[in-house]
Amino acid sequence: MFLSLAFATRSELGWDTSIDVFDDDGKRGYNIKVGVNAYRVLEVLSELGADAIIGRATRVFKVELNGEVHVLKDVWVEDGRELEHAIRDRLLQDVKRNHGKEKMDEVANYLLTPIDHWLVAVDGQEDHTAGVMIRGGIPPVKSWFKLTSRGVEGRPEQDNMAPMLSSDGGTKEKTEYIATRAPPHETKNIQHRRHYRIVFKEVAEPIWTLVKLSDVFIVLR
Repeated sequence: MFLSLAFATRSELGWDTSIDVFDDDGKRGYNIKVGVNAYRVLEVLSELGADAIIGRATRVFKVELNGEVHVLKDVWVEDGRELEHAIRDRLLQDVKRNHGKEKMDEVANYLLTPIDHWLVAVDGQEDHTAGVMIRGGIPPVKSWFKLTSRGVEGRPEQDNMAPMLSSDGGTKEKTEYIATRAPPHETKNIQHRRHYRIVFKEVAEPIWTLVKLSDVFIVLR
């Protein structure tokens, strides 16, 4: 074990080598790589999904590149699932084929615009839960056993995905998150995942932060 630790590379020790850490006036800063580009993290927009025991471990950042601000999503997608930029392209092409280019452009106005995407690579190999993390050593399912859990009182699951508005119009953190618990269903299959990043041109504001009722109706329309 000591020899393994002594001679292991940074990636073998668990570091994500596609993220660089730097000193930013005494504070820790991060550059996240997406292909050939390195985006500087300005703010963490969401990391609730990363707390889940089982899931996609989604994190969303506000980032900057060449003076322009964008949004970067880092996610572990299931093997075989179509990637987000491909789904968007297929959707728009379907609208164009059935309704013409003008309608396609109209629909595109209501979708985020991907400007960069990447299947994260570690030491030249696509980052993968089975191929990289456990080096192909799949745990046997015959040794699985069922965990017992007690019931938890709380708000509906979808209501825990966003901050709760306080009486003064601000937001306050919730003390419980459904996402931190194991999912209620049982499975005998291990869902392997690959590491995916996508960068969007637009930086949006959550609807619950809007203070003008007219802006809320624009979103609903």
